[in-house]
Amino acid sequence: PFACAQCGKAFTQVSHLSQHRRVHTGERPYACRDCGRAFSHRSHLAQHHLVHTGARPYKCLECGAAFSHVSSLTEHQKVHTGEKPYRCGDCGKAFSQGSSLTLHRRTHTGERPYPCPECGKAFSNRAYLIQHHIVHTGEKPYECGGCGKAFSFSSALIRHQRTHADRTAAGPSAQPPPPPIGPLSSRPGGGACRLRRPRGGRGGPAAERGLRRAGPRTGRAPPQH
Repeated sequence: PFACAQCGKAFTQVSHLSQHRRVHTGERPYACRDCGRAFSHRSHLAQHHLVHTGARPYKCLECGAAFSHVSSLTEHQKVHTGEKPYRCGDCGKAFSQGSSLTLHRRTHTGERPYPCPECGKAFSNRAYLIQHHIVHTGEKPYECGGCGKAFSFSSALIRHQRTHADRTAAGPSAQPPPPPIGPLSSRPGGGACRLRRPRGGRGGPAAERGLRRAGPRTGRAPPQH
């Protein structure tokens, strides 16, 4: 066997020993041509390259979700099996993914490693920072398909969409009544003033003139000549 002079670990092939030595030397001879990131193993570079190509060759047989890394698929599959091997040492809550446990731990430590470059407000989750940044840009990416009104946050869109759903469920009776055809005045003695009916019973300009003539009565007698 081929033993490592640094830690004594033995390998059956000299090529494996050469790869292992990079753990101690920090050598990373395989660089990505797209972003320059370097790796100690060629296989790690090939795996990283999927980030740039967008390829997701690892598919979940349960739900069809695809991933670019086999480790991501392995983590995802725990959602279906119910396995939760990552347990919080402070409160005992368990998670199916290590990243979820990392985020949860920040509720105990108060760590907020993602500060906003605009106002300095910090967040425990990168997704929260991205959502917060919309406050500064004024962007409104969430648009209502019913009326076209746009919102900065998905939660605001959901609240708005409930107004459409409530009106639909309530039926036509929930709609506000139509506005009156013209102004109705009250006589001094009480009772509404009738609108004058146009000749022929038809609408159009004649009807509008009739509405104009039927203004409020003053209750005074005509002048004597």
